[in-house]
This record gives sequence, structure tokens and C-alpha cells, in this order.
Amino acid sequence: MSLPLNQPITPSSNSAALRWLPFLVIAAATVLLIVKWDSIPDRWITHWNARGEPDGWSEKTPFGVFLLIGFGLLLCLLIEAIASYISRIRKPGHGHKASPQAVAAVAAATAAFVRIVNLTMSLLVAYIAVKLPLFPSTSPVPVIVAAFGSILIALVFGFMRMKRVQEDIRSSGKEDEFEGWNGVLYRNPKDPRLWVPKLIGIGYTLNFAHRWAWPVLISMLSIPLIVVLVIFLSVR
Repeated sequence: MSLPLNQPITPSSNSAALRWLPFLVIAAATVLLIVKWDSIPDRWITHWNARGEPDGWSEKTPFGVFLLIGFGLLLCLLIEAIASYISRIRKPGHGHKASPQAVAAVAAATAAFVRIVNLTMSLLVAYIAVKLPLFPSTSPVPVIVAAFGSILIALVFGFMRMKRVQEDIRSSGKEDEFEGWNGVLYRNPKDPRLWVPKLIGIGYTLNFAHRWAWPVLISMLSIPLIVVLVIFLSVR
């Protein structure tokens, strides 16, 4: 079904639910830790080194048990503030031509994407906050798998949602509203620029039709990987 671009965009019930779900997840984890307080050991592993050996522990104190919960709450508040800001955007990025209704539709989808990430992060924080003290593990593998798996799911779902919204806009007779955009990626052979302003909000993104786009992206990703590799090798 195409988007009714002649009508104002209003938050959906799904968006409202996504707004509060992360906080409910954090609250549920908090309640569970309180109820299971007597089952929490006096000491448990909270960190492993590059060789997978435990090198950090936490103790059974209110600070030790609920530190991660507090971090999760602050993270949820920050991400929700970003989502709320994005949802109010009605002007396209510099150099882009799009109607306020189309921008509002993309902004709503982007805000929903950010809230999905927020929900994913809250689930991950709640999982770690509960698992480490109540279900101790001598290996960091379960936490690593949960972290990368949740992030990947959120990114794939968000990309598909953004792509669907843009396709709906094009099917509404606005084929040129977002020329070159495919989900969160920009690829326009007719655009000679390597860096282009984002569709909404501030900042820039790569034009993946440009011959230097992939070399630049690989170079940018290689730097943190090299740093991690150097750190890993230095502690062996």
C-alpha cells in the first residue's frame, strides 16, 4: 500500500509501543534481580581479556548488581531523545528535494529504526545484567554472540523498513523524491560527489556509485580493526 503523502504523518501505535518497550525491559530486569537477590553469588566474572581469561569481577552490592542496569537506563534515555528529534524532522538534507510529507514518512521510519536499536540494546543490557550474576559463565562467548547477533538483527530489520518506506513513496508517484536512495544507502551514478548530505538530519554519507566509495569505506573500517589487532597481539 502506498503512503498517503497528502496527509500529515502521525505517530503510529507501533511507534508508541517501541518508545516504551526498552524501559519496560530494563524495569523487568531490575525486578528480576531484586526478586532473585538471594540467588546472586558473592562474586562473579564480568570481564575477560583477549585470550578469553577472566580478569574482572563484581561483588554482591547494590552498586555491583545494578551498575549495568543504570547504564542501560541512561542509554535508553539518550537513544530515545535522538529518536524523538528525528521524528520531528520535516526538511530534507541539504541538496535533496523532497516534500515535507515524504520527509516526514522517512523521518518516522528512521525514528522507528532508532527505537528498534534502542529495544535491541535494552534487551542486550538486560540479558548481560541478569546472566552474569545469576547464570555465571567462564567463557565470554555467549555474551559476544548475543551482542553481535542482536546488532545484526536490528540493522537488517531497520534497512528493510527504510527500503520499504522509500518504495512506498515512489509508488505514490514521487519517483524522484529520493533518487539514488535504497534503504539507508545512497547510490546514484549521475551524482559525481563522493560524500553527499544525509537524506534527513545532519552529516554526510558515501555515494556508493562513486569509484572511491568502497576503498574509502574499507579504509575507514580497517583503522579500528588494526587498532584492535595491535591491542590483541600486545597482550598475548
